[in-house]
Amino acid sequence: MDKEERQRRIIWAVDSGSKTVSQLQELTGASAVTIRRDLTELEEAGALTRFHGGARPAVRRGARYPLEVRRKEDPAGKRAIAAEATRLVEPGSCVLIDSGTTPTAVARNLAGMDITALAMSLYAGAALAKTPGSDVIIPGGTVNSDDLAVYGAEAVDTVMSMRFDLAIVGICACTPSVGLMSPNLTEATIKRAYFQAARRIIVVTTPEKFTRMSAHRVADFDQVDTFITTNDLSPEIAQDVVDSGANLIMVPVEDS
Repeated sequence: MDKEERQRRIIWAVDSGSKTVSQLQELTGASAVTIRRDLTELEEAGALTRFHGGARPAVRRGARYPLEVRRKEDPAGKRAIAAEATRLVEPGSCVLIDSGTTPTAVARNLAGMDITALAMSLYAGAALAKTPGSDVIIPGGTVNSDDLAVYGAEAVDTVMSMRFDLAIVGICACTPSVGLMSPNLTEATIKRAYFQAARRIIVVTTPEKFTRMSAHRVADFDQVDTFITTNDLSPEIAQDVVDSGANLIMVPVEDS
């Protein structure tokens, strides 16, 4: 198991509750020295809080992980999800690309395609604009210093002034009983606007997000046209998604 995969498993484990070094050793097969070094690095990144002999979750309900931590979460899975989402975008479409690591991976794949794209983060906008061919729009508003997402009333106005064939939406938390959630009201407000402005909603997210909770509801599952995730989503949650009426695409992940 390489370092990236080991730290991803540590994040997932601690996210569900405090874990001791010995528990994390059993989970990863790594030495105590390696686990302690990982915990130090992950604490510095804001992913967890260390205590003597272990670690506890650092992120409160309603908060989100820092961007650098999110980039470490299942990168191979995000690439596979992005590849599948890209196949749903037709030339000539008007597309909204949400902020977040998985939508930005979709943006990289779409660079140069003949589309009109509203990019909701500077990262997604740069990814789309690096190759000529796409009409790329960045909304006005306030830029988040962590993930360079654009929020605020001006950004909402831009979304509502357009009509999209589809919106590629990332989400940090969702459960069948509650729906899609966001960590703060500002983000939830702009995501709700996507559902009003887009003809189709494509949610791109990795399986662990289906068991997380956050502070603000965005939409119900039955308001989503298609969920794209990887094929290690639990069968129970997969059935709940299908029962909601949404289309579910689960893609395999190639070993990296």
